[in-house]
Amino acid sequence: MTFEQRLDILYDIIEKEKQEKNKLVLPNPELEITTTNTFWYNTKDLMKKINRPPQHFIDFLGHELSTEVTQKTSSLSDGLILKGKQNKNKLLPLIEKYIKHYVLCKNCLAYSTKIKKDVDIRKYILTCKSCNSSYTI
Repeated sequence: MTFEQRLDILYDIIEKEKQEKNKLVLPNPELEITTTNTFWYNTKDLMKKINRPPQHFIDFLGHELSTEVTQKTSSLSDGLILKGKQNKNKLLPLIEKYIKHYVLCKNCLAYSTKIKKDVDIRKYILTCKSCNSSYTI
């Protein structure tokens, strides 16, 4: 095996690791639909994956669904209560929309971002850890 062949193999391995690093694998929502409410149990897992404050996501869901969204417990370990009957077909596009607007960096499309509320301008600032860009959302 020549040096160039070994070098090509090494570059292929590095490229594959980069692609795996940039993937965001989200848990499928575990829902229980009753006659009046919908219980979403694995919300805490989603919040850990996207690294966002729960209240920001809860406010987003309440606004988009035009309904009341509350936590079952203060630690979010038991999930969320959504008023009314909501199904996965309604929630999955909202999760995608939230990730597109509040998680993905608009410059480099990386998921390694964080948001922080700026009290002076009363808006959230998204900061990317990959390309060091920041902008208001």
